Amino acid sequence: MNDKLTLVIPCYNEESIIDNTIQEVLVHLNELISSGKISTESNILLVDDGSTDKTWERITVLCKKHLAVRGIKLSRNSGHQTALIAGLMEAKEKCDVTISLDADLQDDINVLKDFIDEYNRGSDIVYGVRSDRSSDSFF
Repeated sequence: MNDKLTLVIPCYNEESIIDNTIQEVLVHLNELISSGKISTESNILLVDDGSTDKTWERITVLCKKHLAVRGIKLSRNSGHQTALIAGLMEAKEKCDVTISLDADLQDDINVLKDFIDEYNRGSDIVYGVRSDRSSDSFF
């Protein structure tokens, strides 16, 4: 049986992009499932880090629309790392492997397959580093 993957995505005030993010992530998740690299029970966990916009409302709609999407809401904004840890803690007993992604998909989502391949070769931790940051702004 293939390992169950949870993609953990911290979200803060992402109402304008979260639908597009989920559309794109679902394409990659479904490709991994259809190629037999991960379990059909794999999923996406959106962690709302106390957003002040309608991010949580969008997450609840996405959860109803897509069986593979789940969400948790933090009571207040605690910061990206705390939201990530909350998502990892939520996922740890419910999956075999986790990968974290930023909600704006600023990092290359096409490496998910490579991450899973490396994990399947026996790596316990797989970490990606962007080799080209030319598209980044000054900030």
